[in-house]
Amino acid sequence: MGTIGVMRCIGEDGAPAVYGFSTSDSPPAQFWHGLAGGPSRHAVLAYGLMPQQGINAGLNERGLLIVSSHFDFADPSDHPVIRGAGDCWLGDLRGLIQAEALAVCIDAWDALEAMRRGIAEGGPSIGGSHIIADRSGTIIVFEHCRGRAAWRDETAAGWAVRSNQAFGLFAEEQRLMPVRMREDRARRYETAAATLRLFAGRPADRRTAVDALKRLTASHERGGTGSGSICAHGILHGRSNAPLPHMTLSAMVWDVAGGAMHYTTGRPCESAWRIMAFA
Repeated sequence: MGTIGVMRCIGEDGAPAVYGFSTSDSPPAQFWHGLAGGPSRHAVLAYGLMPQQGINAGLNERGLLIVSSHFDFADPSDHPVIRGAGDCWLGDLRGLIQAEALAVCIDAWDALEAMRRGIAEGGPSIGGSHIIADRSGTIIVFEHCRGRAAWRDETAAGWAVRSNQAFGLFAEEQRLMPVRMREDRARRYETAAATLRLFAGRPADRRTAVDALKRLTASHERGGTGSGSICAHGILHGRSNAPLPHMTLSAMVWDVAGGAMHYTTGRPCESAWRIMAFA
């Protein structure tokens, strides 16, 4: 998966204004955007991948936002033989656990507990970094991999970014990763962090904040093939456990206070943006 982030600004009414973004970087796969829900369940403006199941990222009607990316420190070229793009999704519980948290939880702390419990009880799963935020401005990062889990409260900072790395798990193992993987993750992190730092804690109108995140998701290195490209056009740098070229299938920007999801149905550098809202 790709690059994710959340920032808390000051809205035009003086209240916290939370915005999140995600790029979906993957080998070719079917995906969807839609309004998920069910009896006695919160409605969710959601994005999903058909092979993954569940919800990859979404905002529920109570103002709870969860965005996610892959995390592991293994070089995909050393992965046991993957026969096709679908094989890399086997044993992935992340989307199902996020779907349940978005369906029943009302704030970030509730969601953290639901996700910790889901990972602990669900058995082995592909590793992930999940940024959890709510309309009050709480921002939490939950990380898990290979039976271990950690979390960090980033509310005071007012922003959080992950680009397929974890800061609470396997630090030494990540330092020993191949250079191409470390550079790709570090450069994307710094690019995204630079944008979010400009806005976090400062007044920002809705259009300015959303447009800045849209531009971020479309940013390139060497036409989308270079290390550090947030919008990917075919990259082999360990953005998932698949040793296959990854492309950005879709980009999303969520306006939590406005109850809206902006999204593309292709690479954000060349696709029109659409919008879906609760209202």
